[in-house]
Amino acid sequence: MEQSNLLKMLNYANIHFRKDGLSRFKELHGQYIDRTLPEKFVYFAKELNYAYIEKEQVDKISEMIKQGKQSNSYDQVTILQERIKKSIIILDYFELDRFTFQCTPKDKYNMQLNRLAHITQLLRQDTRYVFGYQSNDEISISSIGTANGSTDKIYYILGILIQLGNNYYLSDGDDKIKINLQNAHNKSFFKNDNPEQVDIGLANLGSILMMVGEWNDHHGYFQVTNFTIPFFNIKKKIKLQMKNSDLKEILQIDTFGVYKKILKFNSNLEYQTIERQKSLNIYQKDDFDKIWILSNFSLESLLSIQLFENLIQQSIEYKLMPPGAIFFMGQFSSQQIPNHESLYGNELVKVVKHFSEYLQKTLLFFIPSYNDFPLAYSMPKTPINLSLYIKEPTQMMHSLSNPCRLSIKGFNIIIVRNDISKEIRKNHIQSFQAGHEHLCETILSQQYLGTFQSNQVCYKWNYDSAMYLDPSVDLIVLCDLTADQFKYQTIINDTQVMNPGNFQKQDFGQISFNNKKQTISCFTSNLNQK
Repeated sequence: MEQSNLLKMLNYANIHFRKDGLSRFKELHGQYIDRTLPEKFVYFAKELNYAYIEKEQVDKISEMIKQGKQSNSYDQVTILQERIKKSIIILDYFELDRFTFQCTPKDKYNMQLNRLAHITQLLRQDTRYVFGYQSNDEISISSIGTANGSTDKIYYILGILIQLGNNYYLSDGDDKIKINLQNAHNKSFFKNDNPEQVDIGLANLGSILMMVGEWNDHHGYFQVTNFTIPFFNIKKKIKLQMKNSDLKEILQIDTFGVYKKILKFNSNLEYQTIERQKSLNIYQKDDFDKIWILSNFSLESLLSIQLFENLIQQSIEYKLMPPGAIFFMGQFSSQQIPNHESLYGNELVKVVKHFSEYLQKTLLFFIPSYNDFPLAYSMPKTPINLSLYIKEPTQMMHSLSNPCRLSIKGFNIIIVRNDISKEIRKNHIQSFQAGHEHLCETILSQQYLGTFQSNQVCYKWNYDSAMYLDPSVDLIVLCDLTADQFKYQTIINDTQVMNPGNFQKQDFGQISFNNKKQTISCFTSNLNQK
């Protein structure tokens, strides 16, 4: 009898057993079930947004019921994780004073110290490092003040590379020490951890570096024997912390307030509604397996529109599923103040409407380049006003910030264009032929998406925190334009890094999601590839 009630309740909620779902339910709960079970079973099926229930779903719901009451922290964490796996979450967590652009040398200096504090905090979470001199530890990082003038001891020190006159110094804000890099090696302290991985980053003025050496009292400087970018790998630790934490602990590490907001949704209909707030946009989409990245998409060029149309036509011709989202990365216009009448934004709308049946569930996101309006050559970049570029944007078109932080199906992704690659490689203090692996290693170790000397114009240096990396990031999409090695994908310390290439040269990037295995992969492609 209760089993019949269960089927009626599920049918009323538009949820149905499929394949081996019902047989698995009977196997676990028997022909005659507890009277309270149908209500609990339907409750969790609705909370987890199941349309069809197979063996795997029956096992998950049954485990949740077994754990206790509906208000139990376990239940809430499970619901939260399931919702995140079905969502595209946009994080725009900074705002800029629209008419305040000035900054002072003190702002810039404080920015560098904040980055040093950020790196130091991450290093403290890596068990291979100890702060404070201890001779029995492999890496015991001493303060610069301790190493300055202390002879007959080998010291590891950490600080910001600066230049005064013709001399290099390492500074931690409280002290600075003159350093001599002649005959110094640039290599990782942990080469044996992963012998196949590139272990040399790029050291620029403004970089945060680790150095080992001893004080030379005769010459009055710290003789460096080896220097390297900071190396740490705490991503797995952070992921496990999230996986094994209870609800209270998860909400404490909820940097952007995303999880708390998601848990407040009471119904599927409410959850599907686009949330527009200062720091959060949520789109529930579970029926896609990929997104596209189209970098250097110009609205001044009809070529970009034609190539986009060709991309859609090819996808339809090969019967490919439409992407869940398409990210258009600028530079959209070189005009000082964009005017849609002299751009091709309206032609883009025509293409979107022409393929409306194919793109009906695809979100279209526009991310400005650092050299887009307003204030060209400034970072970070606030979302653009689409109406300046397109007379009548469609409802699926949305503007995002640069850098853009996302959570897609539970994976943390950052998309950015700052064109820093050339400058970082050019300004390395020891010249060598640097490849894209060296660049990616440097960005990840510095946990920063800007140039370390920061010569670019910025609204205010105290907004520089918007350029920080999250150490748990799964994928960085670095849309820089460079003269060489433009298109690539690589993996550094379990983090994928991709440059999607120049769309005006028919290159684009694709991020694919394996929903069953819950994995993410990225690759670059070209419209001429079949």
